[in-house]
Amino acid sequence: MGDVSFAAELAAERVVAFPTETVYGLGANCCSDKAVSSVFKLKGRPSDNPLIVHVATIAAVTSLSGSEPPPQAIKLMDAFWPGPLAIILPLTPDSPISKLVTAGLTTAAFRMPKHPAALNLLQSAASLGVQGVAAPSANKSGRPSPTSAAHVAQDFQNENVPIMQTDIPCECGLESTVLDLSRQPPCILRHGAVTASAIKQQTGIEVLSFHQACAEAGGGGEPSSSSSAAAAAVPKAPGMKYRHYAPKATLILCEGGGGEEATEGGGKAGPGNESGGGKAGEGRGGGIPWDAAAADAGARALLFDSSPARSSASASTFPPQHILSLGASVKEASQRVFALLRACDDADATTIYVDISPVLAAGEEGYALLDRLRKAAAG
Repeated sequence: MGDVSFAAELAAERVVAFPTETVYGLGANCCSDKAVSSVFKLKGRPSDNPLIVHVATIAAVTSLSGSEPPPQAIKLMDAFWPGPLAIILPLTPDSPISKLVTAGLTTAAFRMPKHPAALNLLQSAASLGVQGVAAPSANKSGRPSPTSAAHVAQDFQNENVPIMQTDIPCECGLESTVLDLSRQPPCILRHGAVTASAIKQQTGIEVLSFHQACAEAGGGGEPSSSSSAAAAAVPKAPGMKYRHYAPKATLILCEGGGGEEATEGGGKAGPGNESGGGKAGEGRGGGIPWDAAAADAGARALLFDSSPARSSASASTFPPQHILSLGASVKEASQRVFALLRACDDADATTIYVDISPVLAAGEEGYALLDRLRKAAAG
């Protein structure tokens, strides 16, 4: 099935799975209640979790939102589109976007993907009258996101979803950055490959993270109760409210070389904790407890190639074949992490230990990966 055939499926109000540079998406005509409702049903996705609208042109944003994008948005689009940045904009009352896409909000997130298969599909769909494609990740809700056609097939093997095949990988491996321009200053609601520093450097626009914005509103180091409650009730972006990215196994995040008893907390900066000062439940202050892990036949460990934890593992009885490589960098780890979590599920792992020390050391470059790991471990 070629681009035109997949586009015809979209025009016929059916759902297709397609690759992007972030992860695979499960797409539907964003203006069709029938098509969008199929996405929510297939995924088992809560109806108050909004979707991102994928477009082939900036002109489509104008048509779908009902107004010209503001100057800040144009500057961001010029700098980062096509690419892994979704921009939340206000909608006019006559916007044709389905209310199911926006979860009833008066805003929507727009993105122009740079994966050639995705862009070709969007262009072909536009020629058939589909102005935009609403698409969350193409996985069952709560599962690790899909970075290959095989992952999509695994989750929807009995659902008859057409899946676009490609030799071009999902370059980022993690979902897009979501930036809210419906408020000032702009606010990152979900971390991705496009960082606040990159936005400042390339556009001069200062942005906050969601937690920084809530802290400013509440005057403290944690999100204010009113701001947090509002986000929990009506999230403006995917990934803000529910458990996401989770394997079937228990995921335990650890810091340090290993051997010592792991403890809750960890006082390093990261998404939701930009200034440092640990929050309970985010990880383990100690390293991987190798002796205890060795006693669990279902235990697996995800380590960076240069992690000090590798030497500790070698000195233990933990089976080396149960250590999976995250690669040599945060970028490689971001590309691999969802596939590795799925591989652990396929191996019937019961516990997965992840050494996050290199992610914490990477600072802002590690925020997106750290965010996904913390949410995957939060169940």
